[in-house]
Amino acid sequence: MRRGLILVMVLSLAACASGTTRLAESERLGLYQAHAGAAVSSISYRGAGAGFEVIDDTHLLLTQGARRGWLLQVAPPCLSQDRVTAVLLVTSHMGKINVGFDAVGSYSYPGMRCAITQIRPLDMKALRAAEKTLLEARRLSTGA
Repeated sequence: MRRGLILVMVLSLAACASGTTRLAESERLGLYQAHAGAAVSSISYRGAGAGFEVIDDTHLLLTQGARRGWLLQVAPPCLSQDRVTAVLLVTSHMGKINVGFDAVGSYSYPGMRCAITQIRPLDMKALRAAEKTLLEARRLSTGA
């Protein structure tokens, strides 16, 4: 099958989010790592309905709908170079993303590809509940 690049929109929310409604980068990464399972070598992937959230310079949250999510680790420098653009690319082959074979890139830096080095499935239900609890505790402690 042909290799395909799947276009995925990433909206940068950090610029418009206030401190009490958004977790800091390190808090988000810790939360995602705490709710991630063991690393897997590949995942099924269909670009339709997928979303990305850049967590830090080497981590992405990949979601497919509300119930399926993975913590992806990528080799630098793609995410550090392109943290605020609206468009990222991920390669996939025959409906799968494979560690060490597929990569993340960006339209802003054509030709720059960063290998996906780890994929960990996320317990999205528990993750969202924990995130909501943390944000609520923050809101209560600041009186907002």
